[in-house]
Amino acid sequence: MPGQNDSERFRSCPRTDATTPGTIRLGHCVQRLNASRKLKKTALVHVMRAIRQTGRTMRRRDFLTFLSGAAASSIQRPRTARAQPKIRHLGVLSQGSASTHPTAMFSAFQQGLRDLGWVEGHNLAIDWRFSEGRAEPLPKLAAELVGLPVELIVATPTRPALAAKEATNTIPVVFIQVADPVESGIIGNLARPGANVTGVSSMGSDLSGKRLELLKEALPAATRVAVLWHQPSQGAALAYRELERASKQLGLELMDIGISDPEQLNEATRSAARAGVAAVMLIDDPVIVSYRPQIVSLVSEAALPLF
Repeated sequence: MPGQNDSERFRSCPRTDATTPGTIRLGHCVQRLNASRKLKKTALVHVMRAIRQTGRTMRRRDFLTFLSGAAASSIQRPRTARAQPKIRHLGVLSQGSASTHPTAMFSAFQQGLRDLGWVEGHNLAIDWRFSEGRAEPLPKLAAELVGLPVELIVATPTRPALAAKEATNTIPVVFIQVADPVESGIIGNLARPGANVTGVSSMGSDLSGKRLELLKEALPAATRVAVLWHQPSQGAALAYRELERASKQLGLELMDIGISDPEQLNEATRSAARAGVAAVMLIDDPVIVSYRPQIVSLVSEAALPLF
């Protein structure tokens, strides 16, 4: 307006943003301040630097700070766009199935990433590789992730972790749901994993005997128990051996109904029912977890307790 001084021009800028309390829209204020005859162009340089650093919206206190620090130089105001966040690339190598993705574990994994500010499509890209329950494709799938390349590999369970470790000695590898990372050869020891590999162990093999003991307490008359597990899983094999040791102490006979392919689930549960076992015990791994709803349905049809 005619006769309006610079202070009045600044006060005419909107002090609040309709979407964010306590903020102002710099784009509007820059336009008005640019019209001021007394505002030096160097102040605009600092404003636009602030826009690049904080986006299109910043707090009024910060706005004034940038204005007060304007230097005495003269260049034209640059046009800048919102800075795009750097996208980080994560690889996931699983022995599970793409058809049942995401499982509860991976849903929780993705939610955990979002809670930490890592959002797929915004600042994070995840490349998934599934071996569909087979161990043979794992080295090739691990090499694919290394070749992309990704910046970190999450591997689950034991065999994918071993494949990832063999595929790279530079990209960090984080394993999850591994029964015994030391015995399986993934790491040297728990205190100092070494190299580029670290992770979280479920130590499930150590708890297998206790699970069998609890089953015996719940079913005192039980003499025979079927064990359903995924045979290509090295961690599951460790857990099964622990069950065998515990079963001898408890006077239980184990019936091995392990599978190498999910298509064998129907026959495995039928064979357990025909054998007259007292219950079916699961050894979890990504494949068994992926097909848990189907397993629960099949065991329920056979009228068998599931542990």
